[in-house]
Formats: sequence, C-alpha cells, structure tokens
Amino acid sequence: MRPLRELSIATKVLAIVGPFLVLATLVFLLTDLSATLVYGVHASPTHSRLHATREAAASLARYSVQREEIDYRRYRESLDVARTPRAATASPDAGPAARGILVRDFEMAATLLVGFDEAARAQYVQSRGLLEEADGHRDALEDLGRQLRRELLADTPVPVEIQRLSRTAFRLSDRLAALEKAHAEAMRQVADQILGWLQVWTLIAVAGITLIGIAVAVLVAYRLRRAINAFHQGISEVAAGNLGYRLEIGWKHDFGLLLSAFNRMTTNLRRVKERAEIEARALRKALQELEGVMETIPDVIAIVDREGKLDLWNRNLENVTGKTASELKGMRFAELFGDRAGVDASFREGLRKGSVKMEAALVTLDGSRQEFDWTGAVMDDEQGQSIGLTLSGRNITERKALEAQLAHQAFHDPLTGLANRVLFMERLTHAFAKLQRRRQQGAVLFVDLDRFKVINDSLGHHVGDQLLIEVSRRIRACVRPEDTVARLGGDEFAVLLESVTDRASAMSVAERITEAMQRAFTLGEREVFVTASVGIAFGPKPGQSADDILRHADMAMYQAKGNGKARCEVFSTKTNQAVDRLGLEIDLRGALVREEFLLEYQPIVSLDDGRILEAEALVRWVHPRRGLLRPTDFIEIAEETGLIVALGKWVLVEACRHARAWQDEHPAHPPVRVAVNLSARQLREPTIVQDVREALAVSGLAASSLRLEITESLVLADLDSTASTLVALRELGVEFAIDDFGTGYSSLGYLSRLSFNSLKIDRVFVANLERDKSQLRILEAIVALAKAVNLTVTAEGVETAEQVQALRALGIDAAQGHYFAASLPAESLDALLTREERGLPGGAGETGRERHALEPVGGGR
Repeated sequence: MRPLRELSIATKVLAIVGPFLVLATLVFLLTDLSATLVYGVHASPTHSRLHATREAAASLARYSVQREEIDYRRYRESLDVARTPRAATASPDAGPAARGILVRDFEMAATLLVGFDEAARAQYVQSRGLLEEADGHRDALEDLGRQLRRELLADTPVPVEIQRLSRTAFRLSDRLAALEKAHAEAMRQVADQILGWLQVWTLIAVAGITLIGIAVAVLVAYRLRRAINAFHQGISEVAAGNLGYRLEIGWKHDFGLLLSAFNRMTTNLRRVKERAEIEARALRKALQELEGVMETIPDVIAIVDREGKLDLWNRNLENVTGKTASELKGMRFAELFGDRAGVDASFREGLRKGSVKMEAALVTLDGSRQEFDWTGAVMDDEQGQSIGLTLSGRNITERKALEAQLAHQAFHDPLTGLANRVLFMERLTHAFAKLQRRRQQGAVLFVDLDRFKVINDSLGHHVGDQLLIEVSRRIRACVRPEDTVARLGGDEFAVLLESVTDRASAMSVAERITEAMQRAFTLGEREVFVTASVGIAFGPKPGQSADDILRHADMAMYQAKGNGKARCEVFSTKTNQAVDRLGLEIDLRGALVREEFLLEYQPIVSLDDGRILEAEALVRWVHPRRGLLRPTDFIEIAEETGLIVALGKWVLVEACRHARAWQDEHPAHPPVRVAVNLSARQLREPTIVQDVREALAVSGLAASSLRLEITESLVLADLDSTASTLVALRELGVEFAIDDFGTGYSSLGYLSRLSFNSLKIDRVFVANLERDKSQLRILEAIVALAKAVNLTVTAEGVETAEQVQALRALGIDAAQGHYFAASLPAESLDALLTREERGLPGGAGETGRERHALEPVGGGR
C-alpha cells in the first residue's frame, strides 16, 4: 500500500529538477563574479591610472610647447588621478599612499589567483611590473613638470633645458602610451585565462552541488515517506478501533510535533472512548431501567421519530393492538389508529408547536377500538432541531363509556328514559331558533297528571313509579318520532312539537294524550285510573324565549286544571296575569339581595293626649320597573314561596334598629314602641323565637319596646301551636297585639288562654261608624270584652275627626290612620317625635286635630 502517492512523485520530481535550477543560477552568478574580479578589482583601476599618467605626460608636453595654462591644469588633474586611484581630487602629496593602495590591491588579486595556473600568475606579475614602471615614470614626470613650470614662469627665452624637458616629456608620453597598451593586452589575457578556469571550476562546483542536492532530496523524500507511512498506519489503526496504538517519534521538529500530537490525540481518544463506554453502560442501564419503568406504567408509551415511525414502545402497545415487536418496528404510528389522517395532522401540529394533546382510538386485533387520551412532547437534538415525539396514552374507554352514561343520565330521566328538563330546554332553544329563521311555528304541551299524589300516597311510591313509566309510554305513542317528550319532574311532562301546520294539529295531539290517559292503567294486580291536564303554548314570537313558552304552557295547564281537569287549554292573554305574578315572584327572590325593601312607619296616637305611643312598621318594595309596591302586592307571593321568612327577619332587625335610634335621639319623650306584623309562615317557623332574640340583641332594643301583631285568623288556624310559640316569645319580654280583630269566626275563648297586651279593631268597623249605628254597638261590645281581659284597644283606619270623637267616647285607648298621619319614612317620624319632645305644634296628634279632611292613600299596610 502506497499512501500519498502524489506527494511521493512530486518529491522525486523536485529532487531531479531542483539541482539543474541551482546549477543555472550558479553559472550566471560565478561568471559575473569572475568578470567583476578581473576588471573590477585590478584591470579597470590600473588601466585608469596608466591612462591618467599618459594623459598627464601628453598635457605636460603640449604645455612645454604651447605654454597654455589649460594644459597645465589638465596635467595636474591627470596627475592627481594617476596618483590616487580611489580619489581623483587627491593632493599631490598622496603618491606614497596611492602606491601603498596599489600594492595592497595587487596582493589581494594575487591571493585570489592562487587557485589558477602559473601562466595567469606570470601574466599578472608582468602587468604589475608595467604598472610599477609607469608609477616610476609618473614620479619622473612630476619632477619634470615642476622643473618645466619654474623655467616657464621665469619668463626667459627658451633655454636648452626647456627644450630638453619638452623632448623628455614627449618621449615619456610615448613610453606611457606603449605601457598602457601592453598593460591592457596583459590584463585581457589574464581575464581570459581566469574566465576559462572559472567556468571549469563552476561546472565542477555545480555538478557537486547537484549531486549533493539529489542525495539530500532522496534522503528527505525517504524520511518523509517513512513519516507519512507511519502516520497513515496510525490513522488506520485508530480507524480500526485500536486507540492504544502509538507512533515512534524519530523527528525533532515538524513531523515530530505532528506525530506527538497524534499520540496525544490517540490518548485523548482512548480516554474519550473509556468515558463513552462508561456512559454507554450507564445509558444501557438507564435504558433498561426506563424499559422496566415503561413496562410498569399502565399507560401506553411510544417514542416516534420525525417521520412518525415507532422507535420504542412498551408492551402495553403490543397488548392493545395485538401486534408483535417485529411488526411494530418501523411502522408508522398513525397506522395503528382508526383516524389515521387526524393522527397524522395532530403529529405534524405537535412537531410544530412542541407538544401533542389529542384523543384517538387504537384499533385492536379483533377490529374494535380502544379510546386513548394522548399527550406528548417534542424531543430535540443538540442543535435544538426536533427529532421526534414521546407519547403517552391513557386508556379512557371505560371513562368514555361512563361519560356517555353520565351524559345520558344528565340529560335523561332515570325512571322513564325520557329527556329531562335540561335536554328539553336545549332542544327547545335550538328548535325555536330554527323555526324563527324559517318563519314557522311550533308548539309546547305541558302535561300534568290529575290525582297523582293521591295514588302515590295511597298505593306507594313503587306503584307511582310504574304509573309514570306507563304514562311516558302512552305519551310517546301519541306523538311523532321526531317530536321530543320529556319528564320535567314529578308527574309533569312536556312535549315539543316542531313545525306544526296549524293550531288544530297541536290540539289534536293534546286530545290524544288526554284520551290515552283516561284508559285504565294495569299495574300488577291493580287497575289505576288517572287523567291529565294539558296546557298548550305556541311560538316563537318576537322577544319570546324558550323559558317563556314553557312557562306559558305551564300556565295554560293550570288553567285547564282550574276549568275542571282532564282537558286541554291554550295559553291566551287571560293567562298574562299569572305571567305577571310569576315575574313578580322571580323578582322577589332577588329583591333582598339587591336591598330593594324599605320600612315606613304609621304612628299610633293616644286618644287622650295625642302623643305618639307606637309606630307600626310597614314594608315597602321599591321595584326597579314597577315603582313603589305595597304589601298587598307581594306579601301573598312571599307567603306562598316561603320568602316571607327571610323578609320578616329583615323587617324585625330593621324595625328594632329604628326604634332604638328614636329612643336614643329623644330621651325626654316616653319610649316609643315599634309594632311588627308576624305572618302565619313566620309563626310556624321553628326559628321564630331565635330570630326575635337576635333582632333585639343586634339593635339593643328592650323587649318591652317590641310589639308583635298577629291576625285573629292566624291564631285560630292552629291555636295549640300558636299558644306554645307565644309562650316562648312572651318569655323574652315582648308584647303581643291581636290585629284585624272582629274578622274571625270562632270562639273568643282564646283571649283568656293567650296573654295578649293589645287588641286592634279592624278598619271595617271604623269606616262605617258614622253611617251604621249597629257598628257602634259592636265596637262597644269589643271594647267591653277587651277591658274585661285587661287589653288596651287600638282602632285602625281612622280618617275623620268625627271618628276620633266617637272612638274617644267609646273609651278606646289609641288610634291610627290617615287622620293622624300616613305611613312615613323613619326620618319623618323622627321629626314628629322631635316636635312632640319640644312641645311644638305639628305632631301627629296636633296635625290630626288641625285637619278637616285627608286625601286617602290606601290602607296603612
């Protein structure tokens, strides 16, 4: 195996081509070096000195003939150049220094030429001798120049000496020219020989360097290949899993560092592998524990990948679906469900949102379905990308069945299986909304059994239940399948007839029901007979709700019962009074919570001195739509519904609180009692004594300042029970008054049995007192009876001064009525008490004496 074959080939090519490149470069460099050596070191400088010396001799010869100053300057300049080769402007005294430099130059050149042959050295020595001869002529030339200059400056006729000097100068110039030529030829020959030898030695040097380069390249390539092979072997071993493999380091620098790094890498990889193995063992253990936990969980657990395929699951999934592990492996999770498309959509939505919440049914092996409630969360990788879902499914099949059963029970009557009130109202609401859009009409029948309570109480509830079941069957047989029959409660049934063509159709159904009820019911060994009253209401009408139409049908049913039972009645405008009464009842239920009640007080005045003795508390209802309502408008409804108990308790507390406030504000006035009416329902309540006690405790009013008024008819209705209650109340210290006395039809013996404090004569006896003298005799008898049992007497409904005079003449103690004052708010009564306390006119008694007529406002109550 030859790793990195391309690198090996490139190394060989470089080892062959590299030396030739180095050789070419060295040839050019050495050739240039040889030329520079010959001409630069010696030939050029010496040739320049010879030429300068010859020029100086020529200039001196021309000067000796022409005697021109310019020739002498040229002589001096040339002589300076010849004297100092490195400085053309050297002084005339630099000759010895120049010769020293020349000698050093020749010595250095001779040293450089040691490696060449003797011919080159001899030629070079000859050139040096010529140069020394020229230097000697230069000295003679300098002496000759000085002599000639002296002679010429003496300005004498040309002597023989000047001529001789001139001839000497010309000869010297010719000789120097010859020396220059000979020197140039000698130096050329030296240069040729040097260049030849240099080329030979250069080739020898290049060949040697090339061989050395090839050897070095081969050695480097070999060692490099060894290192690469070792590195490749190490990588192969690591790839094969041998993390303990180590490389031998035979290099000190680059590859040594690389191999050291490789060894460190394998060491770290081995450690990482060891840690990974430890973590893998821990992971396998955790996975085994997870699988164990998953098997103990009663829910179905599944892990699916991003494509929706199963990766991991517990055995519950196999048990539910009946599939083996090999069948489930890689299967799409949605294929296990009946609604595959819905599960796929929920799966994609869960990947997008990060969680799954759905209900889906798994298909079992026999094709049935098991309902499951699934919750899941997205699994993310290290980059935060979702890679799948973990799903947990709880079997809710039994819960669903129970919910369905509970839903059926919640919307159906458990006895008859009919729809109950909730389901009936829901269907009624939807049906009427549909009928309104279609501009059609429907009807509701309210069926109530006559005399069912008698049968239920006499024959037992078991027989009553059987009767109700048979009644429901007969009603269903009288209607269409699409009509809704419901049991509203007890013996009340309702029928919803959708899209009746006319009123006659609804009446026909109602008549069939009444006729079906008249047939005998065979219940075991008994035959039972019942009838049914049916109320019919049509709708919908604008602004009419489902509750309204059912209420109208109920009212029509009561109208049928009132008209003789076992008949049908249609709701009409005559029934609206009952509707108003029902609406008032509904409003009354929330009136106490909304604090819509208030108390007014009618003073009870002494007929002796006209001072206020008591104040009767009269409740008023400030209705948000109907305005101020008096007790006659709502007390009867409160009695029937039982709301009178809560209302009476509120009246007790409020009246006691006002009475205590009057007494605190008017300490100089005799304490004013407050009179509160008790209803029959209140008196029968077992908590009445506790209610009175709490009212007194909360207000701080003395018990003697509270007088409870009870009607005569209430006392006579249940004398024994009333007597025990009055005794318990008497023990608290409160006083009692018989209200509306004279309207009862029973014996007056109860007056001696019950400890009353006062007797109030009904207004009917006072109203006709002036016109009917017989009323006067009745009043005389009542007053005599009261006095006989030590009761004070109060007359109600006093309207005129004549009535006041007649009542005073009869010995009646007190009176109340519009002649004295109408019912007043607590603050107005407080003002009357203030005037009486200060002795000012305008009190209740004073006001009555000053008036001759009073506009009637109705009864005091």
